[in-house]
Amino acid sequence: MSFEYYFKNFVIRYQSMNLRLVGYIFIFLGLPFFLYLSITSHLPVPNRSAIIAPGQPYLVREYSDSGILLSEHAGRAKEHSLFDITTVLGAAPFPEDRLTVFPQSEMQMGGVIDLYRAPIYTVVDGKKSYQYRSWAKNVGELFSEKKIEIGDDDKVSPALNADLNLGMKIVINRVAKTTVEVPEPINFSVVKQFNNTWEKGQKAVIQKGVAGVKKKYYLVTREDGVEISRQYLRSEVATAPINEIDEVGTKVVVYGSGRTTYYAWPAMESKGEKYYAASKTIPKGTVVWVVNTANGKGVRVTVLDRVGPNAEIDLSPTAFATISTLGTGVINARIEKYYAE
Repeated sequence: MSFEYYFKNFVIRYQSMNLRLVGYIFIFLGLPFFLYLSITSHLPVPNRSAIIAPGQPYLVREYSDSGILLSEHAGRAKEHSLFDITTVLGAAPFPEDRLTVFPQSEMQMGGVIDLYRAPIYTVVDGKKSYQYRSWAKNVGELFSEKKIEIGDDDKVSPALNADLNLGMKIVINRVAKTTVEVPEPINFSVVKQFNNTWEKGQKAVIQKGVAGVKKKYYLVTREDGVEISRQYLRSEVATAPINEIDEVGTKVVVYGSGRTTYYAWPAMESKGEKYYAASKTIPKGTVVWVVNTANGKGVRVTVLDRVGPNAEIDLSPTAFATISTLGTGVINARIEKYYAE
């Protein structure tokens, strides 16, 4: 191969690399610049002496429910939600309208917002007429969304399963007296299954609960489409609830049992501590439940001291008097782990 061949090949590759580089620069720098120009070109030319308003530049394009461009609104907004931005710029959106933006508003660099007006449908109910904005697909879906009740004897034209067309008018012919069905939830119950091999406080959901549905029927009387009375007729369970089943541990940890007496500790009493105890082996600071085996009474105490060999546990006078009488002096007690309810 000659030197001339290699040189020409090098020049061709160098030119190709430069073209790709120019393309990348245009994509990453040119597109945002042209987007900015397309938005700001709709803004009024400011007075040179005026201070630039805060916020990002936006262009709102308003479309009809049939996709026709109705108007454009340009300006600056510091709000974050699309609904608030379009409101500030004078587009007056409705909650049912759909909003899209490019680029994403999280980038906080402004953008173009497309506002699509929700279709409007007219519902004539008796002598009253209502307008509803909705993206529902059929009449039944519209009535369900807007919570429009229909009695068993009422007539709807077009029918509930009819597809909605832009600007459609729906007429409800109310019967003077008709039966209305109203669903209500039925709360499920929680059933506990006790497991004596699990420690008390341990719990697991074996079966999740599911709410049921009850249907209530009312005789509704209307005049000129306006309800004037509602009489309860009956109710029935449409779907029975499924109870939640919880498995609950009942096993109590016992530290020991035996001879139990009481003693006074003036230093603790002066601090207002009335329910203290002394134990042979239980770590200090442990809260325990002491049960008198003779009568089943229990008391909550905190182990703060050590006891001699003649007793399993010594209680404060107040704690001892809770499960026995001070005159008894000595009782047999069981020492359990304390479980907060």
